[in-house]
Amino acid sequence: MSINLSRLHNLPKIDTRKLRAPKEAKKAIPCGRETAAFLACIKGDSADFAACKDLELALRQCVQGAAAARLKAPQHKSSMTFHLHKFARELGYKV
Repeated sequence: MSINLSRLHNLPKIDTRKLRAPKEAKKAIPCGRETAAFLACIKGDSADFAACKDLELALRQCVQGAAAARLKAPQHKSSMTFHLHKFARELGYKV
């Protein structure tokens, strides 16, 4: 059984311009470096937690800063509100 390869050159070319890059890159883990450093310190000096005090303080400050930044970020409205207003307009209510 042989394959007829003479027809392969007649295949349409794939338009590679339609390929899109991902819209959003992977987000970095907040406080990832501080967490990794603190856990490594605890694992290495399991008997002495006082040696890791500086790393613990840095991790706490990072977590508090990340939480404050998350609270300040603008909240997106639910799309449910949009659909309810649209439905109300279809029923004839003034919105």
